[in-house]
Amino acid sequence: MDKKGIAWLVALGLSLFLILNTENEEINKNIFGVEAQAKVVQEESVDSPVGEDQVSTPQDEPSKLSETTIVVPQGEVLKATAQTTVAEIQTDLPLHTLTVGENFSLNIRPGQGLKNAQLNEYYTTSDKTEKVNIGDSNTPSFNFAGIAEKWQLITVRIKEKTANALITESDYTYEGQTFAVQSSWKLEEDYHFALSHKLINTSDKSLNISGLYLNCGYIQPIQMGKHGFFTQQAIGNDQAVDTILKVDRKLETHLKQNIQDDIKDSIEDAAEEGRVLKDPYSVYIPEDADSYDWVAVKNQYFAFIADISDSFASVRTKTKEILSPTINKDGSQDKYDLIFAEGQIADFELAPGASKDISLDIFAGPQEIHILEKLGNDKKGIMQLNMFMNMKVSWLGFLSEMILKALFFFNGYVNSFGLSIILLTISVKLLFWRLTNKSNKSMKKMAILGPRIKEIREELKDNPQVMNQKVMALYREEGVNPAGGCLPMLLQMPIFISLFNALRSAIELRHVEFLWITDLSQPDTLGFIPGVPIRPLVIAWALLMLVQQRMTPSSADETQKKVMMFMPVMMLFFCYGMPAGLTLYWCFQSLMTLIQYKLNNRTTVGTPAPATAAK
Repeated sequence: MDKKGIAWLVALGLSLFLILNTENEEINKNIFGVEAQAKVVQEESVDSPVGEDQVSTPQDEPSKLSETTIVVPQGEVLKATAQTTVAEIQTDLPLHTLTVGENFSLNIRPGQGLKNAQLNEYYTTSDKTEKVNIGDSNTPSFNFAGIAEKWQLITVRIKEKTANALITESDYTYEGQTFAVQSSWKLEEDYHFALSHKLINTSDKSLNISGLYLNCGYIQPIQMGKHGFFTQQAIGNDQAVDTILKVDRKLETHLKQNIQDDIKDSIEDAAEEGRVLKDPYSVYIPEDADSYDWVAVKNQYFAFIADISDSFASVRTKTKEILSPTINKDGSQDKYDLIFAEGQIADFELAPGASKDISLDIFAGPQEIHILEKLGNDKKGIMQLNMFMNMKVSWLGFLSEMILKALFFFNGYVNSFGLSIILLTISVKLLFWRLTNKSNKSMKKMAILGPRIKEIREELKDNPQVMNQKVMALYREEGVNPAGGCLPMLLQMPIFISLFNALRSAIELRHVEFLWITDLSQPDTLGFIPGVPIRPLVIAWALLMLVQQRMTPSSADETQKKVMMFMPVMMLFFCYGMPAGLTLYWCFQSLMTLIQYKLNNRTTVGTPAPATAAK
């Protein structure tokens, strides 16, 4: 390439490098676990007093409350006004914390629901100073919604309290009838608890319940900020709702962006018809009289999974915009979305004195494949191992799972995920070693045949059909497969995509250090020049690609060669926001490719005798 071409490439590369800053500058802002100090935009009044449900300081975190503060004498009653509804209740009963072991606890607000689940083995950031909480204190999870938002609360009682169980009872009135809801929470093991809501008709008339929903959990994103397309692919689908059909067993994934688009379309459609949607949701209704077996609300690494004993007639989803409590240097506050889902309880009727149990098994924890496999009922499908570019590919899930398990296998011996990725790279490379050898030989032969092919094309350019026949005849004569150079790359592509999926979904890589890398699930940022992140692995990978292209023989013309030399710059742009675990694989794989090519060059390939093209 001439000096002018090189200058253009350098200028373009610097331009793309600067553009990267706007796409990736916020990728490392992790707001997961921020919950007690957040304010719900447009959901709370600015003038509302700060009460126990509107925690305003970090000192009010439940894990720091003393035992005497959270224990309530059995039978203590909260009196409420006749106009108090489930949505408005501000209970004076202290927060109740249920624990089992040291790794998992539930923080429950009597009469409201689950404030959050605390996962003591996981941290919000790589400095490991704050433990992960999933849920949101301002909008408790696993309470009733829909028609229940119009129920008027009378009293809330603590019926029973132990270290790992809590039973509360709430009395309500609605349209002149009285009834009670007895809620039983029992924490059975890490990341798993049982919940039962028993509705009891305490009136002397039959009670018809229609339009009742159960909240299936609120969850925050792992990453905050706006991201470009390629960085977003590296993050994956950070927030989504999964539903699985009870009979058909089809797993449906509803991405946050799709949910928001559905709601926007519904609002626009209603406006065109002259209607106003007061509280729009994205609603999913099963076909063929089917129902939903369980509902998962998830982000990249953590999930709530609500498995109901009966089934959900339909599911509706929505997001709520939240202001982060973190104040930026310019005094602004970033925003993020809470995503949640509500499952519809089929309509039912209760005779006087009758009751109905709504029971659930709930998972609240990390998306680790070995944990989800134990849950059964197709729940490991929430890991998105079969998704690529927001599309589901049937074979991808199986291959991604095998690669993920191979990574864990290596880690069991070396106890380092960084070394495990390198061992996995070596294994994949050895698997295709012989095929790559043949590919390298084929490319060398193609390069040698380049002048003869050029001669044929020049002489027969006015007769393309004969020209192609002569070129193919030359390939057969010399035993060259024109696709041989591309075959190993094509065969490795499914493995590459599967590895990409496996590494971005593996919570086991989160906050894991290796060499200078502080977190294998994030880009390996060493610093900034000025404001532009320095990420050595992806830069080294692009340089290795450049060296590889210069070393690899090619029969392409000069224009094609210049285009190919531009590819490393493009890949640097596309992959600059990729996780360090993935760029470590690419970098080591490129290094091994160069080593293999050097070894192949020890053997020579004979130069075919020149021949004059037939006219």
